[in-house]
Order: sequence, then structure tokens, then C-alpha cells
Amino acid sequence: MFVGKFNLVLACILFSILLSFDGIGGPYFLGRFTDFLTAGDYISGTWTTVQWLAFLMLIALSQALQRYFLAKIRTQVRIELKAQELTKASARPRLGAASGYLASITTEVTQIDERIVASLLTFVYCLLQTAVTFSFLMMLDVPVGLIFVGLGFIPVLVPRLSAKWLKEATLNWQGENQRFVNQLDDFLKGRKLLSRFQALLPGQTRVMSQLNHSESAYLQMELKQQIANTLVSLLYVGALLVGLLLGIQSVMAGRLTVGALITIYMAADRVISPLMTCIQLYNNMSATQPLLDKIMQPVQAEKSHLELVRGEKQALIQVQDGTVGYPNRPLIKGLNLQLNLGEKILLQAPSGSGKSTLIQTLMGEIPLLEGKVSLNRDALPSDEGSWFGMVEQAPFVFNLTLGENLSLGLDYRSEEMEMALQAVGLAKFADPESLARVLGGDQQILSGGELKRLEVARALLFKKPILLVDEALSGLDAQAAKALNQVLRQYPGLVIDIEHHITSDLISQYDRVLTIRDGYLEEIRA
Repeated sequence: MFVGKFNLVLACILFSILLSFDGIGGPYFLGRFTDFLTAGDYISGTWTTVQWLAFLMLIALSQALQRYFLAKIRTQVRIELKAQELTKASARPRLGAASGYLASITTEVTQIDERIVASLLTFVYCLLQTAVTFSFLMMLDVPVGLIFVGLGFIPVLVPRLSAKWLKEATLNWQGENQRFVNQLDDFLKGRKLLSRFQALLPGQTRVMSQLNHSESAYLQMELKQQIANTLVSLLYVGALLVGLLLGIQSVMAGRLTVGALITIYMAADRVISPLMTCIQLYNNMSATQPLLDKIMQPVQAEKSHLELVRGEKQALIQVQDGTVGYPNRPLIKGLNLQLNLGEKILLQAPSGSGKSTLIQTLMGEIPLLEGKVSLNRDALPSDEGSWFGMVEQAPFVFNLTLGENLSLGLDYRSEEMEMALQAVGLAKFADPESLARVLGGDQQILSGGELKRLEVARALLFKKPILLVDEALSGLDAQAAKALNQVLRQYPGLVIDIEHHITSDLISQYDRVLTIRDGYLEEIRA
């Protein structure tokens, strides 16, 4: 977490060292002030007060600068942890629910920042203050000082007994919070459907029920941390009182002045109190460690299951003796298939037959159970990983401008985007004003069919040699379906269109028609 932040960490530690001298200053000046007043030396007492004030100003300045550098470190760590989660989501776009990454970025990183990053740097400061003050204490009176400090170590037993307990509470809250985020995400995405069937109340009830579970788990986590911290505080106060009683005996015997006892008492407190804070911080860090372990797991990019081979320029994708499906659930067996450049192929099959799984396999997202799927590298652009365009049944729209939705933020000229829109029959949006209009939310200006044509335009803009279409014609009226089908036929690459229901006049427009029957791929028309 602190890699690349050496200067900030060093500055924070340097000002922490200066700030740690507060453990000496307060006890020292108060002890001297008490002895001067007891002796009636008011001039020296006044001068001591002036010195004390100057010292406090130096401490206040050190504290302000220490907090400034600490805030800078925390800001950078938060940004890096959130960026790491975004990188994971980008490296594995097909794996992991969006709500999981959302919970990590919005909630868990905040927990890590507060309970590990801030706690760790404060932990270092407390250790520094303990070391500085203990050295000062030993210079005053070794026996009495050791009694105070020795009794103060009794509370150290608490974290050894509570660490496992606290970790279990944190893991429980983490699981409950993730389930709440998942349910909330489902409710927000599906509230239109729930409203249509008058089922909003049950949906809200489910979310609120899980919210109660999540908050209850959070309360349990906080309660257990407070119990552990309270035990530490009680033992700490008891130890100081016992030490104070023993110190009074030394004053009565004439071995210490009242001011010296106050100095030792306060200095011992500045040794023990930071140690108790360290224990509490350790509890916080132990409880939050599972969250950090999860986020710090190395990023593993999804790997493609496609093999690149050299072959005839016409043959773009080949499957040999393939079995498509999932472990213990094969869907398509004995698959031998060759798809050629420029072909327009229709795959028509009932739901559950494996057609979507077949497409994912051809894209390299799912491995074959048996056999081999290969791409002809001689017929593809050199930039690996950018060969497939996709037209979804329900296209995703970013809350960005039409131009940004089309280019996905990459550097394409307006003229290129306008040409792509014109090529798919969206000429009415091929102008600078339309490209600057915001889509998404309540700003939608495109119909369902136009959104699907926008996806084809994006594939054209990005020059994808292969276009996969996932039931894009479903849900469109006859005119819109015919218009989209015409756009697909004119696409300058291989088109694989998956449809469940399609009219016979549109079927005739494809070069080849495939279907799946009884677990085997059959070619109806070539």
C-alpha cells in the first residue's frame, strides 16, 4: 500500500517524532510548575508557563503537519485500492457480479482506509511516543517508573484473546453486506418489472430484511470491538491507580517531590496510553485484515480459449470434434464447423439448446469440453482481443453522449462516427448536435431497434471482423426487424446471428442457416 510514497511516509514519521515529545513536555512542565508553586517561587512558575506555551505551539504545528501528510497518504492509498478493484473488474469483465466490485470500491476501501491505513500510521506514532517517554521516565526514577509501566502492560492480554473473535465478526458483516448490495442492485435494476406486476412492496421488504441483517452484523462487529476496547481501558485505569498509590508512598517517605510524582504519573500515562491505543488499533487492523487480503489479491486476467492458427484466408473460425457445454452438462456434441469470411449465418434454435453457450465458446470465453476451436490469424487484424463485435438483446447504454457511447471514449473523429451511423441507417443522428446529446436515464433518444443498430455502428467504427448478434431481432416490430436485418446483411465481415423466432422471409436473407437438434449442430441450408 505504501510503495511509491516514501517521501510522504518519511515526512509523516518525522513530524510524528516531533509530536511524540508531547509525552515529555506536558509531564515535565506540569511537574516543575507544581514544585515552583509549592516552594512559592512564582516568577520561575510564570517563566515555566511561558516555556510550556511555546512548547505547546510547536506540538500543535507538528500535529497539523503530521495530519496533513497522513491525509495525503490516505488519499493516495484510497485511490490506488479503488483503481486496483477497477483493474480487476476490467481484467475479468465476464466474471464477478458488478455489485461485488461496487461493495469493495464504495464500502470496503473506506473500512481499510480508516481501520488499517490510518491505524497503522497512528500505531507508528504511538510506538514513537512510548519509546521517547519511556526513556524520559527512566531518567526520572527507575523503580517507580517501572512499577507504573509494568502494571500498564497487563491489558496487553486482551487482544490475544479477542483477535479471532473480531475477525469472525468482520467476515460475517462482509458477507451480510455483500448480500445486501446484491439485493439492492437487483431491486434497483428490476423495479420497473416489479412495478408492472405490483410487486414493489415485496421487493422492498426483501431489501429491508437484508439491510437489517447487514446492519445487525455491523452492530455485532462494532459491539465486539467496543467490548475488547473497554476491557483494555478498565485494566489500564486500574493499573495507573495502583501505581499512583505506590508513588504516594515514595512522596510520604521523602524520596519524591509532589511535582516529580505528577511528572512520573503523567509520563507513565504517556507510555501506557499509547500502548493501549496500539492495542485498540491492532484490534481494528486485525478485524479489517480480511477486507485488505481480498482487495490485495493479484489480478488474474481472463484468458482466451481460442487457438490462433495459419490457414486458408477464407476459413475464419474452425471447430474440430468439439463438445460444447459445462462440466457434467454437455450441450452440443460432435461439433465440426467452419465459418468463412463475409458469411452471414443464422443460428436458429429453441431456448436452452446451447446456442448462446456455443457463441461464448466461439468467442473464447468458455473452453470446449473436448476438441479444438481455432481462429485463422492470417485473416485477422494483428491486435489480439479486438476481433468480436456484439449486438445484445438488451444493449447497455452509458449515461454519456451518443458519441461517447459509440466510441466508448476512444479517439475517433466525428466524421468517422457520422459515417458509421449513416451506414446502419441512423443518418438522422449523424451530426455534431446529436453526437453531443446525452443517452441513458431519462435522456433516451433512441428506440430499441436504433440502440441495436448503434451497436452495429460501433462494431463498424472499431472495424470488427466478426459480429455476433444475440437475438437482436426479438422484441422489434416487423419493420424494425427488417431494417436491422438489412444492416446485418450489409456488414463487411462474418455475421453470426442467434435467433429463437424469425420470419421465413428474413431467414432467406442469410447465406447459411444452422440449428441445434438433440445435442447436435445441423445445417439446414447452405
